[in-house]
Amino acid sequence: MRRLRTEHELSLRGTVWVDRLSSGVGLMWLALTAATAVADEIRQLPPRHPTAAERASATPRALAKWRIVYPRLAQRLGYSPPEFGAVWASRSGRICGVVTLDRVNTYFREPFYTEGTTPFFARDDDDRFLRSWVDCVGDHWVDLRIGSDELGFCAVPRMQKTVLGRAICKGANLHAGYGSG
Repeated sequence: MRRLRTEHELSLRGTVWVDRLSSGVGLMWLALTAATAVADEIRQLPPRHPTAAERASATPRALAKWRIVYPRLAQRLGYSPPEFGAVWASRSGRICGVVTLDRVNTYFREPFYTEGTTPFFARDDDDRFLRSWVDCVGDHWVDLRIGSDELGFCAVPRMQKTVLGRAICKGANLHAGYGSG
């Protein structure tokens, strides 16, 4: 009888050990999930605005890069001079902005960003573009061209003047675009 009791006690001790191990793993998973959530929230905070000294230091580099990117954008668009809304450089040096695209004599203002000095549009790769554009929107480090960052058909001044534009864009909020602020 004593032997059975010992086996039963060993069985219980094994169960307690497994319970403690699974509780420990569960707590570690919970801590990791909480840390990941906090890190995601911190990444989504808007970046601080540059100081005057930081902006003065970054402006010459941004303008030099813009002088290289501008003709490449004009070449990609197929017409010159391109019609831009807002254009800015992010703190990482990426050039971001909005430009008017011609789609069969209908004009739309669409966003672009650069990797190095190569411009990209949403039509190049939607998933990659969205991730990069989200980084651009909140990071206006150096303003290269002051303008509207509104997107779409109603953002193009000449389209607002057409009969179709007056009908569609009536009441459109043209002052609250993506990346405002």
